[in-house]
Amino acid sequence: MRKQQVKVLKEKIQTAYFKAKGGYGSPRIKEELCRTGTGVSRPTVAKYMKQMGLKSKLARKFRVTTDSNHKEPVVDNILNQDFFSFSPLKKCVSDITYIPTKSGFLYLTIVMDLFNRDIIG
Repeated sequence: MRKQQVKVLKEKIQTAYFKAKGGYGSPRIKEELCRTGTGVSRPTVAKYMKQMGLKSKLARKFRVTTDSNHKEPVVDNILNQDFFSFSPLKKCVSDITYIPTKSGFLYLTIVMDLFNRDIIG
């Protein structure tokens, strides 16, 4: 009898977890289950989530990193949205991003040749 109750509770926890797309931890899942009529404690939900390997996804707050209102010169758009090239190394594009690490930011950039879409740098 007890094993069947645990199995049903685990299924409800799993359903609530995936319904929230993995964003809910044990406190929110406990509240969700209590709202639907399943009385359960948060430590119990946490225990079963740990057994099932379910962990909530931590979402970082969005931070704007681009300052569009600067006084620096802006380079002209010479490609004008024409991303096709008839010969190698005539048109290249690049992009840059940063990767936060414990010791600061790492900056990553790539350069792509539009002729064959190879990464050249």
